Amino acid sequence: EDEDEDEDEEAAEQRRLEAKRSKHEEFVADGDQTMKKKSPNFVDDDGPSSYFELVKNQMKEETARSRAILDTLPDNTRQAMEGFRPGAYLRIVLAKVPCEWVENFDPTRPIVIGGILPGEEIMGVQQVRLKKHRWHRKTLKNQDPLIFSIGWGRFQNIPVY
Repeated sequence: EDEDEDEDEEAAEQRRLEAKRSKHEEFVADGDQTMKKKSPNFVDDDGPSSYFELVKNQMKEETARSRAILDTLPDNTRQAMEGFRPGAYLRIVLAKVPCEWVENFDPTRPIVIGGILPGEEIMGVQQVRLKKHRWHRKTLKNQDPLIFSIGWGRFQNIPVY
């Protein structure tokens, strides 16, 4: 009898494992389809491999849509919306130019033109700590003009200590 019971238990265990395996296969097959449709976090095997690539692809699609819309607009409307494109030729008229600049003008050398933003034109207060360079013999005094090199720009200013 013990052998019959062992065989019955083994057969029952086999049936349970087989049923479990078939349910698992059904779940996996159904789960793949429902995850592709419902889950926003699903990553397609053929699609981007990381969140960074997903965002990059979305930005690329948005840029392509914007370009398609801007390409249909007239040139003057497009320039008003997005500004001048890099590499565009501009005519700049300079007024009140010193005569020395005109006399020494060399058309073979490029002229680098820069500007400041409207918010940078107003007076501002900034708290800084100045350190005297060991080669500079004079003591900095109030109302002494200083030249600040910030990025590519140089600015002369008279700080108040």
